[in-house]
Amino acid sequence: MTTPGHHRLAAAFVDLTGGSNAPAGGSPFDVTALLRKLANHSAGLLGASAAYVLLAEAHGGSAVVPADPGTRLDGLAYELAGPARTCCDTGIPVPALALSSSAVQSRWPRFAAWAQGRGYAQVAVVPLRAHTETVGALALLAAPHRPLPDAELPVGQSLADVTALMIVRERERAESRALTDQLQHALTSRVAIEQAKGMLAVQHTLTPDEAFALLRGHARSRGRLLADVAHEVIDGNADLA
Repeated sequence: MTTPGHHRLAAAFVDLTGGSNAPAGGSPFDVTALLRKLANHSAGLLGASAAYVLLAEAHGGSAVVPADPGTRLDGLAYELAGPARTCCDTGIPVPALALSSSAVQSRWPRFAAWAQGRGYAQVAVVPLRAHTETVGALALLAAPHRPLPDAELPVGQSLADVTALMIVRERERAESRALTDQLQHALTSRVAIEQAKGMLAVQHTLTPDEAFALLRGHARSRGRLLADVAHEVIDGNADLA
């Protein structure tokens, strides 16, 4: 028998893996919107008072995305020295811990002060993992009267893993598109150079190697790209005499 909680969980998975998050008509992938959905769904399903995601960016930096877009990010800078940063670096989840506990106070004092100053009493963190890669961490904060249920944290982990898989797949698609574009550009340039060589060989009674040397020498002497000069030869706009 299904319950409203099961329906909400199913709806969360649909939302994270497709639904309204799926790019339409060539629209760019919105990772911020995806992470905000993860934070919102996780907070709602697990009863957290607040949630946010720390994303490890490709260039080595980090981005913090809260469930509430109105949350000021400057305060969340303290999280870079907190449990989500540790979880992101190690890939190891942080179980529900009281912010007043020695485990939190000794390891992440700045974060503990920041979170307690905003009325939170407990924190738990799960990594965003895709296969062996950790791309971020989902942090959940609880108010004193709403403790985080340890037994439900696997739900948050499942949502985080699905989100990580979406992010990794999008990065792989972006890399594939970039590689395809590079290969296509290289092929187009090579075809243009070969065509220009043939035209120069006929026009100046040269061998293919001599025609290429003429084309390359003209490009080098003017600091031009070889492919650009080749296109000018094809268009009849280059004087290589």
